[in-house]
Amino acid sequence: MKLFAHSVAVLLLATSLRAQGGSEIVDSLQIGRLPGGDSDTVAVPKLRLYDPVKVGTASLVIPGLGQVYTQHYFKAVFFIGIEALFGSMAYFWNQSAAVDEETAAYDLVGLHSRNTSRFDSAQSVEQSHLDHYSAISARFSGYNFLTWMIGAHIYNTLDAIDASNYFKNYHERNPGTAFLLAVIPGLGLGQIYNGAWSKAGLVIMGQWSLGMMAFNNQRLMVQAQNNFERLNTPLPDSSADSIRALIVANTPYSVDWASARYTAFSNRNMFLWYSIFFYGYSIFDAVVDAYMHDYSEKMQIKPDLVVGMKSIQFSLETKF
Repeated sequence: MKLFAHSVAVLLLATSLRAQGGSEIVDSLQIGRLPGGDSDTVAVPKLRLYDPVKVGTASLVIPGLGQVYTQHYFKAVFFIGIEALFGSMAYFWNQSAAVDEETAAYDLVGLHSRNTSRFDSAQSVEQSHLDHYSAISARFSGYNFLTWMIGAHIYNTLDAIDASNYFKNYHERNPGTAFLLAVIPGLGLGQIYNGAWSKAGLVIMGQWSLGMMAFNNQRLMVQAQNNFERLNTPLPDSSADSIRALIVANTPYSVDWASARYTAFSNRNMFLWYSIFFYGYSIFDAVVDAYMHDYSEKMQIKPDLVVGMKSIQFSLETKF
């Protein structure tokens, strides 16, 4: 799960820095008059326009269809693949939760009819609690991947709208307005204000999904903490308390609950920090994009890898 979290963080950052593709026709725009000279002109890309309602609806109904319509074939494959991946993982964890629930129920079936000691019976109950916790953990993992899938579908739809080029222009934007809109979490309003619908989809997917993972790990931490306290709290019945003391001393259940709590606590903090970082980045991106919105050519970063006979050279070309 931690590997998945780190991979997602890198994917979100890399995707947000990607260059926007599309076929361009060069036109010119008059932007001012220099002292003692003629008007200053710059080359401004004039993009082919598509109907945003048509391409957005196409991707809403079938992932990647709007990207195919706007001739962004690689993106179409990407969105189909990523939604299929998240959907299959959600299904897998949902099935795992069902299996763990059956195991937890089996631990309790016929418990009193078995010829077992009170210690063995109490141990079976504790194992049932642990299996039930595993089922809850698996179900929450399914919810997490379902959130990623829904977020990816929203991202896919807004990216198709962005690919229509209908909202792209070089009109001046107010950075203060972009900041205030971007402060509202989970909606990507700062990016929508700048006409960057694809980035808005990325912001919506990232903030909601990372927030959901942090929230679910908080719930798991509370569950594990409650079970740890239940197992280690003295009981009024001295005989039952002695049996519980034997379980704590001679079985790993107490350690298992403490370990489960620590794992959920660590994951909650990790995803919470990722969520806060991505939230801050979305605000920064909206403000910077508003400042640079009236520039026809945005910042570009082009890495290159040259393999020679005796050496490998890495170069990074930047354009501001």
